[in-house]
Amino acid sequence: MPTGYYFISARTMRGKFRVLKQSKLEKRAKPGTIIYGCLQCDYGCANQDSRYHGKPYASFTLKEDGGYPFFTMPVSDVERVIED
Repeated sequence: MPTGYYFISARTMRGKFRVLKQSKLEKRAKPGTIIYGCLQCDYGCANQDSRYHGKPYASFTLKEDGGYPFFTMPVSDVERVIED
């Protein structure tokens, strides 16, 4: 198990993101898909995945309101969408 500890707060991952790499957990989260930061409790799933895989993970959803269901992805596999 990696010794690093990663914490990504829900506040940091709030907003709209574009998937860069296919999600292993959510088949609909393909490259180019718009996803949203999950604003609901993820029960420690992103934290556990971060610790197990040794890189930062966050919880995301396909719902614009940030609600359930959610899935976790590496933060490096998404990019924030900035709207003007």
